[in-house]
Amino acid sequence: MSALEGADFEGLLVWNYDELKDKECEEQVVKFVESNESVSDKDLGFIKMITKVASHIVKSDSGSLDEYLGRLHDYSMEGFEKSSELREILDSREFFVTGAHLLSYAGAFAYEEFEKTGDIRWGVKAYDLRLDSADMIKRLNIEDAGYRYGFASQTAQKLAERTRDCLWFKRMFECSRISADFLKNSDPTHATHLYGYAALAAKKLFKSTGRTFWLELWYTHSRKSADMASEQKLAVVGKKYASAAEAARLLSDRVGGEKLRWLNRALECYEVALDSGPFPEPVYYQRLKYFSGDTAKQVYWKTIDVNMARKAMDFYKSFLDSPAEERPKEFRDLAIRAREDMKFLREAVESERARGFEPSVYRRRPTQAGIF
Repeated sequence: MSALEGADFEGLLVWNYDELKDKECEEQVVKFVESNESVSDKDLGFIKMITKVASHIVKSDSGSLDEYLGRLHDYSMEGFEKSSELREILDSREFFVTGAHLLSYAGAFAYEEFEKTGDIRWGVKAYDLRLDSADMIKRLNIEDAGYRYGFASQTAQKLAERTRDCLWFKRMFECSRISADFLKNSDPTHATHLYGYAALAAKKLFKSTGRTFWLELWYTHSRKSADMASEQKLAVVGKKYASAAEAARLLSDRVGGEKLRWLNRALECYEVALDSGPFPEPVYYQRLKYFSGDTAKQVYWKTIDVNMARKAMDFYKSFLDSPAEERPKEFRDLAIRAREDMKFLREAVESERARGFEPSVYRRRPTQAGIF
């Protein structure tokens, strides 16, 4: 097939601008990119079209443009530079929309090159471009900016995983948080995932630094993600609450006079998590039962509420009765602790009964999201 030129080629780009509709367009775009190292002699409208359609081809995973990802990045940057030169001619909105889109394409091509080669320099370039694109469009379209900050978060996460550098986890946290905040009203499902990514980044930063600041953000964003996830699969919701519970338990050891408040938050999250199960991983579900019992036991120590002692024993008993194939590898050690705690708690209940106090029957709290 011979290469199309001029109006015929541009017409094909217009036809395939919103989505890739035919194979001929892909073949013609590949021929053009193979033959042209630069598009600096083309007008801004053509550059917008060629980079947009090329991005469709790259997303299709056909691989036909894989060796030209760097060139496509350069095309996009040439278009951005051209839009900057024309800023005085373009109206303000057109300049920001066009510039943001071209930076977005450049970032997408850089990210694909990073994924393909593992070259950190392309990853850093992709992050910077995606962040610049989001910053540029947010003054016009908060929702669009929200998705773009999500792409920046995705890139920061990949860089964090490759480099183990806390800087990239911090950037992952910040971009995820902003993305979720911008999308929570228009696309709550997507925002739920982004709050979850923010929680994951905060957890990584807490594990690396030991700072309570990051532990609090781990809890806060796990809870936001969990509270917004009621429409998702129960097991997904449960794991989000379990993450919040873990953070709250750790906070209970760090906040002095607020220990009981954090223990109660942890226990409430554990209860919702358990009511969302069982999980596809039975071992995970059984481990939650143990930590629910241990948390209830700690609340009993702080309050001497015999009903809390009963609650702890209920959780421990359920854990100890778990089928052998569902038990975690550390079951033996946890079981020893659970039995010792149950003995102590049983004696506490009997002591209260001997003094003439009959604890009321323990009833679990309602478990819908947002009750805490």
